[in-house]
Amino acid sequence: MQIRQSLYILFTFIFVGNVFANISHRLLSRSTTGRTAVINIGSLDGVSDGDVLILLKNVSQKNDDFVDPATVVVAQGKIVKVLNNRSIWFLYKIFRKDELKVGERFLVTTQSQLLDGRVEPKIQQKKVLVHADKQADYVKDYHH
Repeated sequence: MQIRQSLYILFTFIFVGNVFANISHRLLSRSTTGRTAVINIGSLDGVSDGDVLILLKNVSQKNDDFVDPATVVVAQGKIVKVLNNRSIWFLYKIFRKDELKVGERFLVTTQSQLLDGRVEPKIQQKKVLVHADKQADYVKDYHH
């Protein structure tokens, strides 16, 4: 019984360690303009062509008597090229330029990872037929 519990605990630590190791990715390099970045996440991690990326970073903010941990959005980008274990991204929105340092670890979410397993929406109605004297009311309701 003792061996079984020890193996269970060992397996749990190995599994949890692997899960947390795959969450964060390292910024390998940046261009001189700072808009192009190479990150060690690739096709083996589920990244595909046309993907959109959000870089997040854990930061701690000091308040009066305690440290307040927070996760902030650092940048958003679109993929330029994907390789097996790294990818090149164009960062079209940079929210915290001072946080984008080569060698730093970031939490990375991509559109393909977020939408994985979701069903494509099926649009039943392709045309909307509205009587001529109610068109203005329909358009006003549609845009509000």
